Amino acid sequence: IDVPLVFVPGMKGTHLAFDDIHTQNHGSSIPILPSGSKKKRKKKRAWLTLSHLLNFPPRPDDDPMRDLSLPLTYDHEPPPGTDPKLAEHYPRQHRGKLVPDGIVDHIIEVNLGDGENVNYLDLNFLPFYGHCTKAIREMDIAYHKIKHDGLLESTDTFQLQDESDNGSTSKYDGDATSNASDANSGVFDRIGSFVERTSFWDFSNEKTGIATEQESNQQHSSPKYCRPTAIFSYDWRRPLPELCTELHNFCEETFPNQPVQIVAHSLGGLMTFAAMRHHPKKYAPGAVVVGVPFETGIQYLQDLHKGYYTELDRCRQFTPGAQFTMSSHWGFFPISKK
Repeated sequence: IDVPLVFVPGMKGTHLAFDDIHTQNHGSSIPILPSGSKKKRKKKRAWLTLSHLLNFPPRPDDDPMRDLSLPLTYDHEPPPGTDPKLAEHYPRQHRGKLVPDGIVDHIIEVNLGDGENVNYLDLNFLPFYGHCTKAIREMDIAYHKIKHDGLLESTDTFQLQDESDNGSTSKYDGDATSNASDANSGVFDRIGSFVERTSFWDFSNEKTGIATEQESNQQHSSPKYCRPTAIFSYDWRRPLPELCTELHNFCEETFPNQPVQIVAHSLGGLMTFAAMRHHPKKYAPGAVVVGVPFETGIQYLQDLHKGYYTELDRCRQFTPGAQFTMSSHWGFFPISKK
């Protein structure tokens, strides 16, 4: 199958991090890496991290390092020369200090060991979208292997995801299929492959983050399932019309001059539906959407009144005041009495 597949997560499914942690970290001490270091500095995330999930060390609800609010300020007129399609979204709410920082694969992600060593240990559990992103990435790598087109992956969206999660070089640098052999697998790969299949823990090798070649062939390398894929991460707090335009632009730039199929969840499904209505030819292959609130998500009215607690019932990053600023929430409410 040559039709590209784009995955669009739902509300809260993308990490949010400070755009410039050295100027916007409100005085917290973050070491600067020495010049020439191969490691890449991790952004300071505000959502989603284990410390914020547990609120440990304890911080007040309005602590700047936990605050997910969007500014309640707007640009009322577009700058001169703005694309007419983008100008339709003005007045435009300011973005604030937080930017998308990769899809949330697991709610808890703990990396032990130096990423440049052969062996390291990932204790990733409580999966969010991890199983989905892993599967579609393996499909993409297998597609190019079968095509013999010289490409490792269709886009850099997965490499960017690696860099966001690991703060180091991509897990998929070099020849991914040859690196996936048992001869180069570390102890965590050989022992952990069984553990990963029977739990949500991922024991990985820095250079072999995908399944072994034999496992990949058994799972997703059949021509029936292989296809070009990409993942779309976005700031889920922003207005729905802006997000729809951003999604379409991403699909056009990533897979130009060809139709695209989408698989989406929740808010991602609403964005997909709008994109398909406005650009039917681009999305002629259709879409698979799951858990989409087509008949509104009135539950958000209670969240705006009481706030939203996470599953661990301790974190209150989604206070009523913070959620009030998130324009995407208002798109879930009914617009008429019918």
